[in-house]
Amino acid sequence: MNVNLVFGFLGSGKTTLVKRLIADQTDGNVAVIVNEFGDIGIDGLLLDGKNVDIVQLNSGCLCCNLKGPMVDAIAEIEASGQVETLFIESSGVAEPVDTLKALVDPSLTATITIGPIVTVINLPHFEKLKDALGDFYTDQVRNADVILLNKIDLLNPDEAVALGELVREINPLADFLYSNHCDVNLADLFRSSSRKESDFVTQIKGLNRGTAHQHDHAHQQMDSLIVSNNTNISCPEITKWFGELPCLVYRAKGFAVIDGVQSILHYSFGQLEIEAKSTEGQNHMIFIGQDLLHAELTTGYQSLGGNLAMN
Repeated sequence: MNVNLVFGFLGSGKTTLVKRLIADQTDGNVAVIVNEFGDIGIDGLLLDGKNVDIVQLNSGCLCCNLKGPMVDAIAEIEASGQVETLFIESSGVAEPVDTLKALVDPSLTATITIGPIVTVINLPHFEKLKDALGDFYTDQVRNADVILLNKIDLLNPDEAVALGELVREINPLADFLYSNHCDVNLADLFRSSSRKESDFVTQIKGLNRGTAHQHDHAHQQMDSLIVSNNTNISCPEITKWFGELPCLVYRAKGFAVIDGVQSILHYSFGQLEIEAKSTEGQNHMIFIGQDLLHAELTTGYQSLGGNLAMN
């Protein structure tokens, strides 16, 4: 079974990429493991495809406290004999080296093949994230075999090229693809058959890749908060509220009723996207960042809405 891992910091576009990968499959022999840092799964609700099994692993990261559940899930999927390709969408704060080390588990090494590691980058915010997060952020770049430089529609061509060169300084060995909404030739992402073992950037013993240094999990500094709001919120009101969030709120995503329409909201570094999307669950919003002010975020988000008449 081929196992393809997708990394990328919060809001980079990983779920958009995985949705494209699922839609591109025609034989139905595909499964997806979605890892989310928070206590509820949002991304798993956004991934759909005929005959595609979706496994959600929440409340942690594959590189540390969810290593065991990830190994168990992979082993169960492989044992079914019905899946040829498994995509693993890591949480936005997972660390590639330790995630790969978990895949050296004896129950897996004889039955799975690890494809190239793909990291999705929010290119317009690359410098800001690199400066704010340091090695924790650049490790996802440094350990990628393929780097998807995403959201170039927000840059002019010269800016995109200049930022791409800064990324290349961190990892000159990776293949580089530029994209808008992760719209690329998907065949270019996981070209395992065209690579020699020595072509992989990260070498892990047991995966025919050498051993990397030990380090602490830098993402332990990250925080998450879940808040519910089932009222009807106007688009201008929620747009204004998100526009005033502290800069240490890196990512927010969830469901809400906007102008009477059930919607999915994606917030990342000052940008809010709202799209009509029905769901049967409650309207939860998850906030992820550093030093989150739980009481203020909860009170502020729950105070939105209530002044519109529901249709």
